[in-house]
Amino acid sequence: MSAKTSTVPDESNLLLPAVIDLRAQEDPDKLFCVLLKSADVQDGLDYVSYSDYANAVNRCSWWLEGKLGKGDGRNMKTIGYFGPPDIRQTIVALAVSKINHKALLLSPRNSVEGIVELLDVCDCHSLLFAQDIQAITPLVNNISSRRNLQVLPFEAVTHWLDSAKVPRYTFDATLEKDASRPFAILHTSGSTGFPEPAIYTFGAMASYRTFLEPQEVIAGAKRTMVDLWKNKVTYVAFPTSHMVGFLCGTAFNVYWGMTPIFGPGTVIPTPKLAASIHQLDICKSTVLPVSVLEPLTRVPEYLEGLRSLDLTIWCGSPFSSSAVPEKIRSLVTINAGYGATEAGPFVTQVESQDDYEYMSFSPLMGARFQQYTDDLYEMIIDKKVELNGAQHIFCAFPELNEWHSKDLFSKHPTKPDLWRYEGRTDDILVLSTGANINPLSMEGVLMTHPKVVSALLTGERKPETAWLIEVCDPPENVEDRQSLIEELWSTIEKANDEAHVRIEAKVKRSNIIFVTKEKPMSRAAKGSVQRKATIRAYREELDALYDN
Repeated sequence: MSAKTSTVPDESNLLLPAVIDLRAQEDPDKLFCVLLKSADVQDGLDYVSYSDYANAVNRCSWWLEGKLGKGDGRNMKTIGYFGPPDIRQTIVALAVSKINHKALLLSPRNSVEGIVELLDVCDCHSLLFAQDIQAITPLVNNISSRRNLQVLPFEAVTHWLDSAKVPRYTFDATLEKDASRPFAILHTSGSTGFPEPAIYTFGAMASYRTFLEPQEVIAGAKRTMVDLWKNKVTYVAFPTSHMVGFLCGTAFNVYWGMTPIFGPGTVIPTPKLAASIHQLDICKSTVLPVSVLEPLTRVPEYLEGLRSLDLTIWCGSPFSSSAVPEKIRSLVTINAGYGATEAGPFVTQVESQDDYEYMSFSPLMGARFQQYTDDLYEMIIDKKVELNGAQHIFCAFPELNEWHSKDLFSKHPTKPDLWRYEGRTDDILVLSTGANINPLSMEGVLMTHPKVVSALLTGERKPETAWLIEVCDPPENVEDRQSLIEELWSTIEKANDEAHVRIEAKVKRSNIIFVTKEKPMSRAAKGSVQRKATIRAYREELDALYDN
């Protein structure tokens, strides 16, 4: 099979399901995706062609119509899917859209309470669930006991990819008439409360085509990161219920030729798994969360394995230290993937590898930077008439004229229009003294210690800061705790040096809490620590610390 893209002349007005059907007709053997049979690459790979995948979507569409009926394209029902983050998430999304409804893709990482909230907010009364995953059945029973639901068991991946052909399921909607039509509903991680739905319209999905030729929208616009990403078979270590995994399995794949390799949906990606996939001859690039990529670089043979790739894309959070990406870029081209669930990926321009820590945002975005603190700026996206159809966020929320990202950046010291991600407005600590403190640089220093897994600086509305520290082997008694503090103290002092402008940010020996094995830090699907959820879980311990 060939992983090469082919542009079919009459695709421009077609929506994603119809484009896939057309590709399956024009070039049936063209590679759509690669699936690992297990967590061991030695067990083999499944190569899925456009013909295979289109047939799976059509098989699912016919089955769904028989179970749920076909809509009229106006009063669209929400059909939930609850299962592991494998290729079924994308099959369901496309098949549900073909029967004129919209899919709500639920992450198994959510709590039952979070799922019920999403079902309520999205007015969802039908739920498909992966019947081959035993652990899901009791969760579904719990969910259905709290909400009146039509619950339908959903077959394993192999059932939908069966080679027996089914008739094509016609989908006649067009971009010209149906750009605002919902395609699928993803959701945020819920790090600050319940997860919130994010509706992806067909217009938003089609907006990614403008990333290929930005100068056709804005004269003189520079080439984008898509020039690096396109036409490569790429290992994707993100769940298909997450924005990155979902788009790599749909729009990026179809529009950019970014053919995904997906690991088993029941296995959490690890450095070892990623390294084994990188050794495959077919794998030419990789998309990894920092939570996987950073520990991968600590194993010499895994790090060396990046040399065989054309590109390494990192997403999810900043590196703990600049030494990490420096090691990577000595072996392979490195590029940052950046975006938000509700706004999709943010289009950046290709810059020098010397500036890998910084991003240059394409004028296709309509981004501006508004000062937030002395040296930090919030990115805001403005709706622009000339960018109609290119701005995902306004395809999804046409009533908005601007969108506040809540992401904070610092300027490059010498080069204009280069910006480095520094954290979220939610991350900024406001102490009771009125001091505003960005904790990320201090956290990054502390996480350079080999025993530290993660670290959170806390102190919101308190007179002093305190550390929540997650280590490989948490101390089990007072003596072990004091010994560990001594071992970490020189690194903690280095972190304190990062706070030289604000004396209140310096952490004292008495203001340290070690995370327990029974209550690890909360993490999002991409592996990043959920700050507010973790601090909320340790509220009692923190209150006791400050009371003393």
